[in-house]
Amino acid sequence: MFIPRYGETPLDFDELDVLRPAIRSGLGSELTKLAVFDVEQTVEYGEGRDLFDRALTGGLSLDHVLTVDFVRTVHHNLYGEIWLWAGVFRHRETNFGVAPAYIHTELSSNELASLVTITYANE
Repeated sequence: MFIPRYGETPLDFDELDVLRPAIRSGLGSELTKLAVFDVEQTVEYGEGRDLFDRALTGGLSLDHVLTVDFVRTVHHNLYGEIWLWAGVFRHRETNFGVAPAYIHTELSSNELASLVTITYANE
């Protein structure tokens, strides 16, 4: 039985199916979870800096940040160059979170509550 050492865990077939072709070819034979994680971290750092700069310069309003559209856009910006599922609500059941059919509803119903809570906390 193959027991991978740290950094050697290969991507499973489901992950390989939704990995963008450019990333697959760019990583070559290093199609491991760690290699993809490293790519994700690089993109996340850049996106995080962009969001931080926009927040500091007033380019992001609290009303906009606490919307489903903003969450989907950020998700797409973070993972769109890596994964085919970026910015799309999942369609399969997982052992965490809410059922796929309720993701949008849960985010939408919690938008106002989150906005009120954050607004109240900042007064």
